Amino acid sequence: MGFDNISRIIDLTVIRNTVASVKKSFSVPLFIAKNQPVLARTGKTMLFSNADDVALEFGTDTEEHKAAKSFFGQTPAIKSLRIALRETAVATVKELQFSTAVVAHQAIRGVVNGVTLTQTLFTTDMAGTLAALRTKILAVDGIDTVVVTGNNVAITADVEYSLDLTSFQVVGGETQPTVTVATTTAGRTIVDDYLDAKNEVNDFYVVTCDSTNLGVINSLARQANTERKMVAFRSDQAELIQAVSTDIGSKLKALSAGRAFLLYSENTAEYSECSWVGRCLAVEPGQGTWTNRNLTGATKSELNTSEVNNAVGKYVNVYVPASNKGVTLDGRTFDGNYIFVIRNLDYMEENILIDLFNMITLKEILSFDKEGLDTVETELRKTLERMVTQKVLSEIVSIDVPTLDEISSDDQLNMTLPDVTFSVRIGKAIHKIKITGFAGV
Repeated sequence: MGFDNISRIIDLTVIRNTVASVKKSFSVPLFIAKNQPVLARTGKTMLFSNADDVALEFGTDTEEHKAAKSFFGQTPAIKSLRIALRETAVATVKELQFSTAVVAHQAIRGVVNGVTLTQTLFTTDMAGTLAALRTKILAVDGIDTVVVTGNNVAITADVEYSLDLTSFQVVGGETQPTVTVATTTAGRTIVDDYLDAKNEVNDFYVVTCDSTNLGVINSLARQANTERKMVAFRSDQAELIQAVSTDIGSKLKALSAGRAFLLYSENTAEYSECSWVGRCLAVEPGQGTWTNRNLTGATKSELNTSEVNNAVGKYVNVYVPASNKGVTLDGRTFDGNYIFVIRNLDYMEENILIDLFNMITLKEILSFDKEGLDTVETELRKTLERMVTQKVLSEIVSIDVPTLDEISSDDQLNMTLPDVTFSVRIGKAIHKIKITGFAGV
């Protein structure tokens, strides 16, 4: 939809704080398929309006058909589902290349797949130092093999895991070896399938898939942290409801994977996360929460209080019985934010981008004078007021546009209006009620 180019013109940053065509992309899920359609397709994605059509393309009771029935089987129900086609996964191989040997009083630092390694101190020689580094890298989830050859360290990821090697450096001493990260096998993960789908047609918001593989979950969650999308998973990993920190939920919480959410489910063949996504994307931003939702076709988890507390304490969501229905708890992403709040703020941000972009491109000129500054403030206020009406926001606190005297000559010569700020209060929902009653005689 060209949002990268829009962002060159409208530079918008929205900070979350606890104190015309846009809507479609917030109501359509993407499902990354396991199987190929019966008839060959040239594109990377397909759009469906019902589960029967999915069965025609992929076959009855395939993973794609099961997921589609979960998506479309809710009340209210989504109108569209996009399915992306997968290619064969290939393990990624990268190499750390040290320009010279590490020496005494030096140490190696780096980050592997978002995990900061404790620094590796020089031992007695380069071989011993890299052997110690090898042990630390192997301890990171998703690493298959680590091979040391001379001053180089070759790292192979497990299939389905992305391999990110960042911030590697040698510290200590007057001069240090440089560390180069070289890709020897580019590999292919589900992230590449997602990016192919997005590059073909970027009209979806929540990404789901057939797999419960931990590498798939880890890789997509880390990718989502860099985008204005969300990813949803399901898992039957027993540790998710136990008082341990070895499960995928604890690890994603440690990574603050704020655009990923997971639903614990003993029966992963039901695609209960797809039911949840289908149920909640059917409601416009601002009009619904993801907490306390009843799902059609999803089995309720019979968990005790400790198990529920263990799960939600890790920001793992559960679907449990309450009275004569089921409810989703707590409706959070892995940084502790509520899913509906993230979606609302994404929706607000995209509306601001589109509205201001249209304003600046449809006018023959937006003059750099008081009239132009007032136009910017008016348009921004109109958008934010619409967000209040839709209950995406609860209140506009302030909108500040600098005066001409406050804008530097350099900014004016560069035709750039800087330092436009606004403050708002997010729309909130009541998820719990505490009542105290007094009864007398």
